[in-house]
Amino acid sequence: MSEITGLTRGQIRRCRLLFDLPPAYRSQLEEELSLPKPLQRLSEDFFIEMERALKTVQNRVPSALPNANAARDALIAKFRDGTINNVTDFRKLSKIATSISNVGVKEDSARRAIRDIFDGRNNIGIHDVYTKHFEMRYDERKITLSVESVYEYLDATLESDDAASIHKPLRAKLTKLRDIIDRILGAATDAL
Repeated sequence: MSEITGLTRGQIRRCRLLFDLPPAYRSQLEEELSLPKPLQRLSEDFFIEMERALKTVQNRVPSALPNANAARDALIAKFRDGTINNVTDFRKLSKIATSISNVGVKEDSARRAIRDIFDGRNNIGIHDVYTKHFEMRYDERKITLSVESVYEYLDATLESDDAASIHKPLRAKLTKLRDIIDRILGAATDAL
């Protein structure tokens, strides 16, 4: 298909997502695109991001998506009224759905959060749910990976008897990091 059309595979995937939209939503998009640009609220990007997120939810937490069209309607309404204010928020919806396997969130917690987002009767947006319940878990995951990388570097430095070669600015940062770690671990010990 790519060779025939001259489009990239990514462009073809994006087009396919739009062609696979249920007819009512495809019509909504076409109507929106017929408006002057400043009046357009829903775009191709909106539908592409929304559909990707819905596919992720369907694959990871299918019980959170009993009715895809009802979810679409709620997401469109929330986007129109500003409850969802950015098309990239749909990526956070995908992260909520993958949080079960990626950061150990309980499936029931992810399901409840997703259902709250899909509920058109409330003003609960993706960003707020993600920030309140999931962002810290993903931040901890990033920090864990960084700590593992620092650990490996320092361990290799010690094994090679090359600790003296660590430059002064890095030594200062490691000292500061050690002080912060000591304070955090001390506070955690005091809490026990």
